[in-house]
Amino acid sequence: MSSSASALSDIRSRIDQLDQAIIQLLARRQSAVDDIAAVKEEKNDDIRDRDRECELMDRLRDIARDNDLSEDLIEDLYASIIEHSIERQKNRRTSARSSHLRKVG
Repeated sequence: MSSSASALSDIRSRIDQLDQAIIQLLARRQSAVDDIAAVKEEKNDDIRDRDRECELMDRLRDIARDNDLSEDLIEDLYASIIEHSIERQKNRRTSARSSHLRKVG
């Protein structure tokens, strides 16, 4: 293997490790979303909080800019993450209600 092929392989291995860490962090984030969903269920709060989403996006754009990343890329990524989190909360709430109805019925 040439030195450039070896360097490329090392860099790809580093990217693979970073991807694994990112996925593990996303899983931890989803766990926090589940915790938030439980609190919102108890308080009967709305699932979606547009003010929080705007604050989050502003903060994330600042972090992206500070790290020389595309603000648009980060906004697109987090828009998807937020939508998945909202769907997860909706599904959790629907499942909880269905389970409650089965117990009551």
